[in-house]
Amino acid sequence: MGKLQDKVAVVVGGARGIGLATAKLMMLEGAVVTIADILEPGEDTGASFHGLDASDVGAVDELADLVLRQHGRIDVLYNNLGIHYSAQIPDSDPEEFDRVMRINVKSHYLTSRAFLPAMIGQESGSMVFMSSHGGIAGRPTDPVYNASKHAVTGLMRSIAVAYAHLGIRANAVAPGAVDTPMLRAALPNSQNVDDLMGALTANIPLARIAQPEEVASVVVFLASEEASYVTGHVIPVDGGRMAGVMPGNRYRTDHLN
Repeated sequence: MGKLQDKVAVVVGGARGIGLATAKLMMLEGAVVTIADILEPGEDTGASFHGLDASDVGAVDELADLVLRQHGRIDVLYNNLGIHYSAQIPDSDPEEFDRVMRINVKSHYLTSRAFLPAMIGQESGSMVFMSSHGGIAGRPTDPVYNASKHAVTGLMRSIAVAYAHLGIRANAVAPGAVDTPMLRAALPNSQNVDDLMGALTANIPLARIAQPEEVASVVVFLASEEASYVTGHVIPVDGGRMAGVMPGNRYRTDHLN
């Protein structure tokens, strides 16, 4: 049997990148999966798909009602939605601040609000939130994005401590650099994106960019009974970047030479 055999799972933000990889792995592990996203999946996964603006309270409540009518329960909620925004505070746009908070934080709040009553009623469930290095430490180039990820971390931990006694767990993953459309879109314009991707490895102890499937495997672990005593934690999936400082001569783009 799979790690999520016969579990009912919802992946919010599952149309591409880490979310899509996670939905596919959940299905391989036996889960019944609904992908909810404003975008349609880039490939046919066999999962159910529900178009969703997760910052719209009515749309999110409708999704929860649909899943609960169809399956009678919710075992796993993976909140994967997020956008990036890079700007120093003096140069930042207040409208972009609102947009980042609406997509990165409000959506996680609304989906949690919609599905928590069912988890409370059944006294079980696992929630996994998408955080980031920006939810662990400050970064100089994207403070608004970082603020949103710290908010996600606070929401997750509050849920974890509030409902642990009912058998409900909440955790988050904090990926480093992952080869996804979101990462490539955030890179500066260049004719050779692969060179820029390679330069990112100068800060990563494992000296490579992660693949979406490597984050997906941690999400599935947290969602499963293998993590039955893990709640309220942010798990870095970052090749060791948050572990500490590397030797000084390792911060170089030709580290493999």
